[in-house]
Amino acid sequence: MRYYCTAFFMSLFSFMLLIPDISAQDLNTKRLDSLFAHIETNNKAMGSFAMSQDGKQIYEAHFGYSHVENQTKNSAKTRYHIGSISKTFTAALIFILIEDGKISLDTKLAQYFPEVPNAEKIQIRHLLLHRSGIFNFTNDPAYLTWLEEERTQAQIIELIAKYDPAFEPDSTISYSNSGYVLLGNIIEKVSGMSYAEFMKQEICDKIGLKHTTFATVINPENNDAYSYTNVGKWQKATQTYMLTPHAAGAIVSTPAELLTFFNALFEGKIIKKASLDTMTTILEGMGMGIFTFPFYEHTALGHTGGIDGFSSVAAYFPKEKMSIAYCSNGQSMEMNDIIIGVLSIYFNKPYEFPNFKQREVSQAQLEAYVGTYGADNFPLDISITTKNGVLIAQATGQMAFKLDADGEEHHFSFKDAGISLEFVPNENKMILKQGGGVFTLIKQE
Repeated sequence: MRYYCTAFFMSLFSFMLLIPDISAQDLNTKRLDSLFAHIETNNKAMGSFAMSQDGKQIYEAHFGYSHVENQTKNSAKTRYHIGSISKTFTAALIFILIEDGKISLDTKLAQYFPEVPNAEKIQIRHLLLHRSGIFNFTNDPAYLTWLEEERTQAQIIELIAKYDPAFEPDSTISYSNSGYVLLGNIIEKVSGMSYAEFMKQEICDKIGLKHTTFATVINPENNDAYSYTNVGKWQKATQTYMLTPHAAGAIVSTPAELLTFFNALFEGKIIKKASLDTMTTILEGMGMGIFTFPFYEHTALGHTGGIDGFSSVAAYFPKEKMSIAYCSNGQSMEMNDIIIGVLSIYFNKPYEFPNFKQREVSQAQLEAYVGTYGADNFPLDISITTKNGVLIAQATGQMAFKLDADGEEHHFSFKDAGISLEFVPNENKMILKQGGGVFTLIKQE
């Protein structure tokens, strides 16, 4: 569950290549306004969106609330946790150190963290490209039980070092938050500064980012948004302790400042062109802190993010010199679907607004699913209840979230977190799928 266990995970968009492009002439801002109004009216998302062309912002939208309980509306000032988009900042900071001659892509992890298995074989480039083989600690189901606890970076690195390698370095690719946590700590060791200080000095101050910082505890007085899950109404989500994700996912920003960052990155204002070319060289779908988004015959470079109830994406289309940034603090539809809508409108592609009508399930059928499900290989129990005619799921100690009825009988999902559930009532079990993991949970008596 991304909001509870797979925090700051990447998720690739899958845009179909179907018909020739009709180049965007004048942006249809009214249609974009209508799209975001449709999403807000149906209570499907809260957040902010911004778009730039040739380095200039041409559109923004804000919908929903940064603080639901106080009815504080999202605005241009609202700051969101951007999750794994932090990795793009981290990669840029590594290249700054490389350009300064302080490290290289060939530098061995053993120089800084010899206790990590295979450290003598793992290079900086492997960490950047998710090819280190270091186990992704947020994939451990036990992560669910402690993500809100205060832990030092020393404790997190000790944990990372205890896992067996997932594979031999540079033999394949597997997304790893562990690798970027280690990169953040290398930045601190080499620069002699905290990650937050180094980012401020080398990126934020240089390109004028006033609201982009390393996250601390959410504070509405700083225009920080709380994040929420939808349980028929918006309910506050977890708050991951930010020193845990560190350089892998602990930055807060605004869509407008993400546009500034990505535009500056691709305009050579942060790192040199040779560094950017290396950073954006794609190997098995992945660059260094960046990956590609195909949309019809267009290609963007960027990253997605997800932590607690926050979802985000920032991307740059080099050919069009167009950038988008979307930050959400509450999502009950797939972020991918929103971005497809936005890009379809920008590129004048055929597009129909989403139909939010769901498969109807009788109250009697919903009651058949109610219960508490668990398994020996899953660290938490999942409680299934009903409220106001919808199905609600809640993991032990976590926030509840609403399940949507899918097309097939007994199938439900929480799409934005990539969770699917299949109930087997006659066998008193539930099959949970998410992030490649499949767990069969048994209803407790």
